[in-house]
Amino acid sequence: MSCKSRNLDKFLREAGLILAIAVGFGGMETNGQDSARALISVTDNNGAPTDLSTTEDSNLSGIAEYKPLPYFQPILGLGAGFLTYFGDLVTFQAGSRISDNLAYDVSISTRTNKFITLELYFLKGKFTVDEQTDTRNLNFQTRVEAGGVSFSHNFMNWIPEQKRIHPYLSLGFEGFNFNSKGDTLDANGNPYYYWSDGTIRTEQELSTNTSAQVTERDYMYESDLRKANLDGLERYSQFSFAVPVGVGVQYRVNRRLIVDLGTEMHFTFTDNLDNVNSYGNGTREGATDLERFFYTSIGLRYNIGQDVPEPPEEPEDTCLIDDDADGVNNCIDECPDTPDSVAVDSVGCPTDTTAIEDSVQTDSLWTVLLGKYGPGEYPTSKFINQVLSIPGVWTEVVNDTTYYINNLYDNPEEAEVLRLNVTNNTNIKDSKVILWKPMILYNAKIDQDKVNSMLKDADQLSKEDVFFRVQIGAFSRLIPSNFFDVSDVVMIPGRDGLFKYVTGNYKNDYDAAEAHRLEMVAQGFDDAFVVVYRGGERVTLADVGITRDVDSLGTAGISIPDEQVIMYKIQVYASKDPSYMVPVNFKGLENVEEYEDAGLFKYTYGKAPSFEYASDVLLNQMRRIGYKDAFVVVFLNGKRITLERAFELEDQND
Repeated sequence: MSCKSRNLDKFLREAGLILAIAVGFGGMETNGQDSARALISVTDNNGAPTDLSTTEDSNLSGIAEYKPLPYFQPILGLGAGFLTYFGDLVTFQAGSRISDNLAYDVSISTRTNKFITLELYFLKGKFTVDEQTDTRNLNFQTRVEAGGVSFSHNFMNWIPEQKRIHPYLSLGFEGFNFNSKGDTLDANGNPYYYWSDGTIRTEQELSTNTSAQVTERDYMYESDLRKANLDGLERYSQFSFAVPVGVGVQYRVNRRLIVDLGTEMHFTFTDNLDNVNSYGNGTREGATDLERFFYTSIGLRYNIGQDVPEPPEEPEDTCLIDDDADGVNNCIDECPDTPDSVAVDSVGCPTDTTAIEDSVQTDSLWTVLLGKYGPGEYPTSKFINQVLSIPGVWTEVVNDTTYYINNLYDNPEEAEVLRLNVTNNTNIKDSKVILWKPMILYNAKIDQDKVNSMLKDADQLSKEDVFFRVQIGAFSRLIPSNFFDVSDVVMIPGRDGLFKYVTGNYKNDYDAAEAHRLEMVAQGFDDAFVVVYRGGERVTLADVGITRDVDSLGTAGISIPDEQVIMYKIQVYASKDPSYMVPVNFKGLENVEEYEDAGLFKYTYGKAPSFEYASDVLLNQMRRIGYKDAFVVVFLNGKRITLERAFELEDQND
């Protein structure tokens, strides 16, 4: 086997191995995590899932579920192929010289939009040309190293993106080096002389040396053609520019892996690739045209970028569920635990309370219901301030309804004592005793004599008592209280459109509240802080004689500099992975800012010195363009703080 054949065989085996490994890797991804997100969600006529690989591509034109990867993500490319020369020399037996014209390329690219891909690439290879005619015998081989940038268009404005096969056109600009060498000496260092009889000999053809030694070419290309200066051009530049124009087709193996088959014509700005040009004489005279070369290749493109986080699953619609099978769906069922065979009214509560007495077991629990609010209904700030001035209060969300309750009791009489205490000493006059477990709202039978006896020893609520609590979070949506894994959480709807959650209940004991705050910080609620209520009103620490110095503020993660700059912004997005901060990723918004908080990358837009402008103007702008969950956040000298803390600082400054 010749040296050239061995080189070609080695190249083909290595290229095949690389392609097999890459496609196999892509197949593993398709069968793994990406298969859950599927290239395209396909079902058969019976609604059963169907593997995309068994579906004809022609059937996909009407399917729009394919989810492409985000734009501006890095795509790595590797390709291999061969170069073809077009210039002054005429190639002799070009098809037999593929092994002397091999090349490879590496690239990094990114999709800038649906149609355009921007690519940076490096190309390295060689091409070899031998001209054997009746008039001249010239040859050269040059190694080419090129680097440049190109743009390609994939026709996705006409061909659906979910199709696996996409043609493309490309246009670029590059710079490249070359170093033309010639095969002018045989293995023994003798120059070649081409005789008219078709042989190659070691001496010039003369009538006196008809027996000159015959030799063969060794195809070593050892002679530096520029250095030989055959046409008097001295040391011409071996660097030039070119404009590659290409066409190709891409086959998508899965969402990340693409097989690319393409060819490019590189229009160079030089006429010296073959060392033959218009300055030559005789057999070395060439045309004035600039030279070109083709690069035909097959390659792989793999997207290594981050995927768009999957949106959270929508909660199940409780209006379609009836857990207690009483004929009233959960979203309007005010008694979700009604026993079987008990007649209920339009809101799912018993019409005859005597019919459910048997369902009250010894392990049943009672509570005082201070207020309940269905979907879209929220308590007033006056109610909230009053509730948080009562010990033992927390909230429970059941079937999208928020219940404000006070303690749990083994019998209704103990609950009635607290209800009377609340009625007599607060502005909440419509509280009621309810059966909480099982949850049935009805007028319970209460032993009034037992209640009167308990009232004698009961502590009465006082408007002078101070209750310290710890705020642990603020969210744009109403969420279940058990999300926090804390037993006594109370939800507070704020004036900023956020739902705030507080925990703890420390009567006249600030130190215990501060210790609880530190516990919440240790559990991951980094922005937790102490809030104060007295006599049904929200008050400040200073109002109750508590002074926090700079050191104590530092333990809360807030530093107080000489000048306090409070700035309100609109948070529009948060993700575990960073996003490229370009307008296309943020609905066209420019000047989006990023900050890290609680292990997430968060993105804000706009800034305003007042909460009112941020809430009334900036927030509405963001919601109009599609950021329905956007909300106001606030920064003190560039550090994120809570809105409550910002309001306190503004009140102090006033």
